[in-house]
Amino acid sequence: RAQGEEGKPLKLTPPKMEPKVYFANERTFLHWMHMCVTLGAVAMAIMAESADTPSYLLPGLVLSILSGVFILYAWYMFMWRSEALKAKIDHLDDRVGPSLFVISVITAMVFVGYSKVSHAIEDDGGSALQM
Repeated sequence: RAQGEEGKPLKLTPPKMEPKVYFANERTFLHWMHMCVTLGAVAMAIMAESADTPSYLLPGLVLSILSGVFILYAWYMFMWRSEALKAKIDHLDDRVGPSLFVISVITAMVFVGYSKVSHAIEDDGGSALQM
């Protein structure tokens, strides 16, 4: 047995990790999943619109793929944080994911908007641009 000062035995139990830390990891994962499901629902709505207008299929597919990629990313981060918590690693923050998610969604939505506007101009024969 290990002995400390004055010959007293040392306690070798690891420090307790508060349950709220583990639950925060799960809560973060669930928030990511909620956003991915919402993005997937928007993608499905856009693709449902493509039944009448085939040019809307591509933006819907792009958003569907983004949703799937971020679901995998959320799962990876959840597993990484779980292992990091077990290993008592301090810095668990994600500096890349949220920014990448926002940039990807904004880019995809601009693409969807551009697709809709360009299709509307094609259907109108360009008369919307003439005054």
